[in-house]
Amino acid sequence: MSLALDQKINVIYDRIGWNTLRSQLGGTIGVTAISRREFTDRAVNKSRQDVSIAKSVDDFWTNLIIGGSRFIRVYELENAEVKKVHDWLSSTSITNNAFTNKFPYPLDASQLESLELENNLMELIHFDAADNSTNRAGGLFCSKAYYTTSMELDSNYLSDDGKELLNNGGEIIMRKRHVTQCFNLIYCDLDTNQIWLAIDGSVLPRTEASPQFASLRRLVLEGSGVELDHAVNLMPAVDELYTRADGRITSMGFITPDGNTSNIKLKRSQDCLRQDVYHRGGEDAAKILAKFRLGKAWEIQTDAQKPNPVAIELPGRRAMLDNVDDRLIEVHTFNCLDFKDLSFLINKTLDTL
Repeated sequence: MSLALDQKINVIYDRIGWNTLRSQLGGTIGVTAISRREFTDRAVNKSRQDVSIAKSVDDFWTNLIIGGSRFIRVYELENAEVKKVHDWLSSTSITNNAFTNKFPYPLDASQLESLELENNLMELIHFDAADNSTNRAGGLFCSKAYYTTSMELDSNYLSDDGKELLNNGGEIIMRKRHVTQCFNLIYCDLDTNQIWLAIDGSVLPRTEASPQFASLRRLVLEGSGVELDHAVNLMPAVDELYTRADGRITSMGFITPDGNTSNIKLKRSQDCLRQDVYHRGGEDAAKILAKFRLGKAWEIQTDAQKPNPVAIELPGRRAMLDNVDDRLIEVHTFNCLDFKDLSFLINKTLDTL
């Protein structure tokens, strides 16, 4: 079942938002607009005269589902173990399943509800010969996943007792369970002896990613016999990434000079937290503040000839500074338009270790 061009643009919008859609997809297909509806209408109209527009939108999407926003764990193993995973990925066949009906586009929620599918291989990722393709293998897997949202219940939906509770300072929260389709990634590299498990975080919150990691680890074990037990500890990268002059610091968790914890985020008017007055004063007074959480962004020039901000977050906790057994094993990547962006961020992180 194929989607119309306007539906495809809506799917892309749901994944990357209006600003990136307008700058990056718009720059790729030569469309500008001040609203999403106007953008979609202009793209559809232009596609009637230029048949390449539809292909450009499809190419943009297929690159996006390999990049995107992800929760990533990196495993460093012996070369023989990585080769087992590499050979398994390279030889795995793609079988028909419910996801293949619309792939590379996702099923909608009503279609997903009736399915019970874990990670199914949808695409083997091919690397250019210049990128040592024989030493690198990747697989894109689709999976059904659940996540929960919370919202305060409107008083119009409450009984008299519920309204009285609200009037007395109470709070009534509604939790709703949603379903989504994840595009998860397994990547292995014989040159670096690394395996990456990358969970689709475009919709799924970090608190709901653990079942997806467990499913991918189980797939690797069943397919190759390799057990992925201990991911690389990324905690040392927090301070190193802060110290390096490239990029912009966008968020930070640290211990203040009086021993308390503080979390700050970049304000719209700021360029980098290194210039934040409050934080700068603390650094100068204490010489060094122990950092346990960090967000950092870089600008990458894209095919649309416009810079795209890609970012990472290392979501550490204070306890990780004192307990060597409490390890930071995940990095969260944001706004990657393709695998090249994703690889840039992971290598930036790993280069500090």
